[in-house]
Amino acid sequence: MRHRSDVRSGDWEIGILRGVFLFFVTLFAAGCTYVLWVMLLFTSSGNWFKGVSAQCPGKALADPPLREHSFPIVTQCLYADGTTQNLVPWFVNPLLFLAIGGVVLLLVKTLRFWGGR
Repeated sequence: MRHRSDVRSGDWEIGILRGVFLFFVTLFAAGCTYVLWVMLLFTSSGNWFKGVSAQCPGKALADPPLREHSFPIVTQCLYADGTTQNLVPWFVNPLLFLAIGGVVLLLVKTLRFWGGR
């Protein structure tokens, strides 16, 4: 037969294991989000190896010919007539923000767990 103190001790240990698990899941999700950002940054920013003329064909280019930002991921061709062409697919930034939102939710859940639930 188990005493009450044994049950509380077991519950406490399970709670600590759960908190540690949440912490490592949050770290893993943050790492995956960073890897996703790097992959999207390099794969969605146009064809770097062929040059600007291969990325932005057809019209006369402005000076500078490209506008680039790392976060949110933006790569645009700038033409002399004032028009622009976005080289990043539409789904890239929403996917990145969705991943960041998931990490934030996991972080909040972990902090609330360790802060007294």
